[in-house]
Amino acid sequence: METTLYHSFNARNLSPDEIANSFIENPQYADLLQVNHSLLLGPRGCGKTTLLKMLMPQTINIWNNIPGNDKIDLPFYGVYVPTDNQWKKQLNQLANSFPLLPAFSNIISKVIVNTNVIKSVVNTFFQLLEIENREDEDFLKNKRNLCIDLIRIFQLETPISPDLVAIELSIKERLGQINKIINKTKLTNTINFSELPDYFHSDFYDLTSSSFFAFKKNFQSDISFKKSHFRWALCFDELELAPEWLQENLISQLRSRGDQSILYKLTSTPIVKIEKSIVDSRDIALESSDSNDYNVIRAWTYDRNGFVKWNEFASKLAATKIKNYHGREIVPEKIFGIYDIEKILKSMKLSNQKEIVPDNNDSWDSNFKKGTLMWHLTKYLAQNDKTFRLFLDKKSISFQSPAPSDERQMGPVFRKMKPIIIYRSQFLRNNNIIGRKNIPFYFGTNNVYEICDGNPRFLTALIDELLKINPRETIEEITPEKQSTIIYRISQRHLQIISSHPDASIELYGKVQNLGKLIVQIGSYFGSYFFSKDFTIEPVGSFIVDDGVNEKIISLVNLGIRLGAFVYIDPKEALSENGIFEKRFRLSYLLYPNFKLPIREYGSRQLSTILKDGKKGEITPNLFSEEL
Repeated sequence: METTLYHSFNARNLSPDEIANSFIENPQYADLLQVNHSLLLGPRGCGKTTLLKMLMPQTINIWNNIPGNDKIDLPFYGVYVPTDNQWKKQLNQLANSFPLLPAFSNIISKVIVNTNVIKSVVNTFFQLLEIENREDEDFLKNKRNLCIDLIRIFQLETPISPDLVAIELSIKERLGQINKIINKTKLTNTINFSELPDYFHSDFYDLTSSSFFAFKKNFQSDISFKKSHFRWALCFDELELAPEWLQENLISQLRSRGDQSILYKLTSTPIVKIEKSIVDSRDIALESSDSNDYNVIRAWTYDRNGFVKWNEFASKLAATKIKNYHGREIVPEKIFGIYDIEKILKSMKLSNQKEIVPDNNDSWDSNFKKGTLMWHLTKYLAQNDKTFRLFLDKKSISFQSPAPSDERQMGPVFRKMKPIIIYRSQFLRNNNIIGRKNIPFYFGTNNVYEICDGNPRFLTALIDELLKINPRETIEEITPEKQSTIIYRISQRHLQIISSHPDASIELYGKVQNLGKLIVQIGSYFGSYFFSKDFTIEPVGSFIVDDGVNEKIISLVNLGIRLGAFVYIDPKEALSENGIFEKRFRLSYLLYPNFKLPIREYGSRQLSTILKDGKKGEITPNLFSEEL
């Protein structure tokens, strides 16, 4: 599970052929194809990189040549510019190496970014021309003239062959020259800026604009590009890992009215902090609207409409995985079933349970009328939980016969408390009866899809693990118990992986605080509303980041958001002066099985309050049996 979840499906490591052959179109991709600037937001693994790579000419060409695929006609050529955490750390180390030469660190940072951007531009040109696969005289002449222009624009060392491969090699050698200058400066601790090569003072925007113009100039009359719009999309991946000056520059470009042939497609974590001075000086809107020049695309599920779209995508993905495994088309529901809380209820056998009255689905009180499973369970909890008895008493409901008095009482009270009763009763029974197995809470297509929070990588890995339960030749529904066992183990492993992230540990007040420990504090606090605090139909299931939280804890929360451990709900802002402050988050649903939480959204508490309660010992981290 660790391999499939965190390594193999990282799109950064996949070739265009692998991307195209595994891609399933989703609503975010359609939004990304719009001819405007885009800010694509989401946690790690939500498919942002795959979506950007599906804008590359080579990937689209492969996709369009796969039998059965609907052809995609890109309105622009995507130039994929990767960023990674190692790159950010190297630039930070550079700044630390020259504390007395900040201007030098800044110019080195910019020339490294410029060099990587033009390398991506050349790679895109190479893809476009290789797709045509032509050797006629006019085409080769245009290609040669383009290379001559690029050598001049990029100020590459001459002599050099007017060939794209030679140009790419020269750009790579430039990075070696930059490293020599860095090492020399480390030895002398001095720098003469006038001795730096001219390309140190270039700007990637000017370089890309000039190179795109050169491509158009040389190929606008070519038969292969007669229908081309000669429009380009600079696709910067993982904005949060870019240097601050680059983040500022790119965000300001979202409102750019400069070169109309250049679009910006940026990806980042669910919320991007932006300094107020940048907002004021650059006239940057903090949220998209019809009047703005960019659109915000959220690649995670945060509202009902999003879950509906995600379920449609997930169903297609599941059907494909099932067909590949079993060798035939099978609807996912036939393999995973459908999540239904009634199935959970029917798996709970009460020792004092008498004859069960069958549910009558035509009756408004069918689930709670006297003698039904839910009636017995409600009565059982009331007999064993005095806080629940007090709750029923306040609602004028008899704990001896806990049935709704009229239809008005059904929705606001009985339907609302139903999942809480089931979860609370199960915990109570586990404490009272040694060796009792836990009830399967996580199963069925709707549950399998929803628990992945719109994350294709997680869904792919989860389905692969579930399908392994039955042999390829056995086509039958996987039992809820087996599904829950797998999901619970994956949830545990997910928490372990997050805890072992290189940046997951900090020192706070002389002690080590870890992101995994923070998650356990929060998850256990939520769990206490279901299992140990006084009964309520308004439990807490989310938190608001307030100014009472230590800065170092804030850094862990930000990491958790990037890794998908915390999910931004009610996302009103994409760019925010306050960052994550005063924003509401919940745990990733994939972490819920660790704490036996129902997959639902509930009310909020300030994060500082949750952490203080944890210190007082009011929450219990080890509430649950691991056996299923």
